[in-house]
Amino acid sequence: MTELKVCYNGKVDRELDLAIEKALGKLGYERWASGYSADNVRDLAFDKTREEETTLSASEALFGFAGWLTSRPERTVMSSKDDAACVADLVGEFCDVNNIEVLVLRKGGRV
Repeated sequence: MTELKVCYNGKVDRELDLAIEKALGKLGYERWASGYSADNVRDLAFDKTREEETTLSASEALFGFAGWLTSRPERTVMSSKDDAACVADLVGEFCDVNNIEVLVLRKGGRV
């Protein structure tokens, strides 16, 4: 976990506190403490509670999947004459290994 401390001089400014909290929240930081010293210094303490998420483009995911397939010791056969279920299973495995969210489509929309 990463800790971050923000300080400013002057009186407590609740709007500034909230603006700082909101901005850092978008980066995965959560405020866990705050204080005000006798010499008029406001301090806010934050911890990074989540890692930044990375989003793959469609082409990155496709090339990543193709590279992953070619690095596996097992052979993968894909054609119109073969069962496609194994390919769907491999896509699911690739997504699990790489922390990629899987959207399941059902009749009438997404689940």
